[in-house]
Amino acid sequence: MERLDWLLATGLGCFVLLATGCSRKDDPHPASIDSFFGGSGGGTGGTGATGQPDAEPQDGSSAAGSGAGGSAGESGSAGAGATAGTGGSGEDLDASLEPDGPIYKDGALPDDTGSWDGGSCPDIDAVGTHGLTAGGATPVAFANAYNALAPNVAGGPLLIVLSGLSTQGQWFASFGPLTFAGGMAADFAAPPMTVGMDFNANLQVNVAMAEGAFDLIFDTSSTQATIPVAAVSLDGVLDNECANMTVSHLTLLIPTTAGNVLFDGTSLSALLGTPTATYGGGEQAWRVELSGAAQQVAYNNPKP
Repeated sequence: MERLDWLLATGLGCFVLLATGCSRKDDPHPASIDSFFGGSGGGTGGTGATGQPDAEPQDGSSAAGSGAGGSAGESGSAGAGATAGTGGSGEDLDASLEPDGPIYKDGALPDDTGSWDGGSCPDIDAVGTHGLTAGGATPVAFANAYNALAPNVAGGPLLIVLSGLSTQGQWFASFGPLTFAGGMAADFAAPPMTVGMDFNANLQVNVAMAEGAFDLIFDTSSTQATIPVAAVSLDGVLDNECANMTVSHLTLLIPTTAGNVLFDGTSLSALLGTPTATYGGGEQAWRVELSGAAQQVAYNNPKP
């Protein structure tokens, strides 16, 4: 009998050691020794829709989750030391489906610099300036005259052609007087000024202030005027069709050497007043700022 008692005690000790030794080292809640001496242990936890588990009690026992919609785990069958099951953690899985970044036009993605990779933009887009109005830093007298005359110029006094839109890093903007002579398609009435530009994944167009030479031509029933421009900058954004452009700033520097040009019956020097900018080696100029909607026009010529 003593030998039988010794065998039972030894076997029970080995059972406990094996049970506790087989628990996973990375389990934050290893099975309690007590669970092997009574009942069936913790039940299966409920699955919650949202929320987080309650704080773990200090005595090391498991706590039921408080996630909304999740039921607390069923407790094990009665027995000495049996512990209640852990409730559901209730994670919001929808949040994991959110995109990591913005979705660009037609699913195209920018390169490492955020530059547009071409997408479905045509290689060339041409817009007229019929819908642009003068304002901002433009002297009021000139702005009033410009805004009264520009709507009477077919397509506007300035043609802007954006080229290379479908070619990565080969983007140019050309500025010059607009004409419809010889057909319905727009063209430059005189040689344009062409400069490099920035174009990014959000279809934003940017031309830093660049010096050159081109003209604005007004040819209406009441006014015939050619206004020279010595420098230009542009900030705008194309629509989703890469057609029309919303212009936030189109800045033109008009040299004071054009002060005697008549515009709406008055000289430019009278309308523009004191010079407000300089260019080149310190030459004086007037700053004119335009903004508004630049509408696409038909343009069948190759790149300027």
